[in-house]
Amino acid sequence: MNNEELTKWFENDKNNNELLKLYESKWNIVEKIFNIADDNENSLVLFLSSIPYNYYKTNHKILMIGQENNGWAYFSSPKESMRYTLGFQNIRRWEQFPIFTFPYNFCASINECDKNETKKSYLAWTNLRKFSFDEEPKKYLEENIQKIIDEEFNILEDEIKIINPDIVLFLTGYRYDNDIKKQLSGVEFSNVLGYDISQFARLKHSVLPYNSFRIYHPGYLQRAKLYYEYLDKLREECNFK
Repeated sequence: MNNEELTKWFENDKNNNELLKLYESKWNIVEKIFNIADDNENSLVLFLSSIPYNYYKTNHKILMIGQENNGWAYFSSPKESMRYTLGFQNIRRWEQFPIFTFPYNFCASINECDKNETKKSYLAWTNLRKFSFDEEPKKYLEENIQKIIDEEFNILEDEIKIINPDIVLFLTGYRYDNDIKKQLSGVEFSNVLGYDISQFARLKHSVLPYNSFRIYHPGYLQRAKLYYEYLDKLREECNFK
């Protein structure tokens, strides 16, 4: 899609409009957080989700949930933030990185995906940590900012309800399990046969579909030469093998 087509599609998409309403309802919290960050002279960025058009073309819709972004942007309105994400998913740049190739390869193995389309456009995407510093290496947010996020910007449940996936992949590794527990109260982790719970876990929560998993970050899977093993195991656990 070109930019004009993408804008028109975004404006008419019911679920993206529901996400926009959610983010608008929390925008005063966003502004409060950025005002504190500005006072501390920190370069904070914000990631907001936007559902790409090809997501709806899949029979088995996948939501990937990442850690946090290494660099992004901040815009003065939630609509601009969502459009930035949608535009990012509409281009091929960066799609060769494991964080996108892994969920796409899984998606393409259980759905019909057009290779002429961008890989990222087949996946819904959100992050556990939507606020992050625009720098590397990653560092934690200040305690006062994190407290506001935990108490006033806990929106993952609502995002999942609106996006309504068939499969959820937490591509976060076990070190982010506390973030998952904070945002999905009462979530349960269970073993997947043949793996320790820290390596591969099935997650159970009222807003999650049955096929919801927390696995290693795909970058680690590639470095540890576990990439294809985990693709095969996901297909098996989802009864596609």
